Amino acid sequence: MTDQNPDTGQTSPARGGIPLGALIGIGVIAMVGLALLIFSLLNVFGNGGAPIAQATATQPPTRVVLIPTATIAPPTNTNPPPPPTDTVAAPAATDTAAAPQPTTPSGPILSVFQPANVRSGPGINYTVIGGLQVGATTEAVGRDSSGTWYVINYGGGRGWISNLVANFNGDVNALPVVQAPPPPATAAPPTATKAPPGAATATTAPGGGAVRGDYFRLQTTAREFAVNQDIWFEFKVTNTSSSSIPYRCLGAKISGVGAAQCSWGSQPTDAIGPGQEIEWNDHINIGTPGTYTLVLGFCTLGDTGACQSSVSNGWQILSAGIQVTVK
Repeated sequence: MTDQNPDTGQTSPARGGIPLGALIGIGVIAMVGLALLIFSLLNVFGNGGAPIAQATATQPPTRVVLIPTATIAPPTNTNPPPPPTDTVAAPAATDTAAAPQPTTPSGPILSVFQPANVRSGPGINYTVIGGLQVGATTEAVGRDSSGTWYVINYGGGRGWISNLVANFNGDVNALPVVQAPPPPATAAPPTATKAPPGAATATTAPGGGAVRGDYFRLQTTAREFAVNQDIWFEFKVTNTSSSSIPYRCLGAKISGVGAAQCSWGSQPTDAIGPGQEIEWNDHINIGTPGTYTLVLGFCTLGDTGACQSSVSNGWQILSAGIQVTVK
């Protein structure tokens, strides 16, 4: 609204309106703002409408390094490091053909329960060619006609073992009967000679023959033993006569007591032939504590039980005594 001046007839802005200067200022500000807006739009869309790329940091191109195929040998170390301690060296190769390998008997088995002489024939008059220890097993390949001696393969040939020292696990009658080799030549009765130290004096046995104790000794220097402990002994006897001498027990005997270990004997037909020698080792067990004297004895009673219970009747003592203590 305007007011008309009555004196001049001109109009003037009505009181209370916006001053002209303010309007001009507003217009200028508006124009500046519009210009800024247009400038910004041109910056944004001035490159064909595409946004302007922002500057970014770029990585330098990767340089490819070619590694030559030729390798350079490392320098020689004159002091090589020791081998690792957690490794185990492989065992040296063994030559299985260098030593004979143990074999298991494939046929009927003999089990040795007393130290056994292996002889050249079926009898104690044959030469001893070797021996087998307690617990040994071997194959029986034959027998004698009486079935009391077994034939085994031994030392590249054949040997004979008595059934008094080995058990057979098969049928004795199924074994082939092997012809015994000729018995050794009978030695002439020896002339009187001085007995070796400690040997028993020859004792005349019933029947007119003379049985000599060549030696009787323990296989240990110990003289004290536990109750029922094995007391091992060894002996040799010789029939110095030209007559065969029957007997029922030959072995260690406790002097003054009816106890003996009949290492040889027990059969009614057992006998020591003219000039024959018997060598053997065995053990005796004593079940009661005390001090005892062991001797080599030869019993001619008709029954083995009678020999083992008799104190002196029927016994020939063939050695000096050996005192032992049993605790």
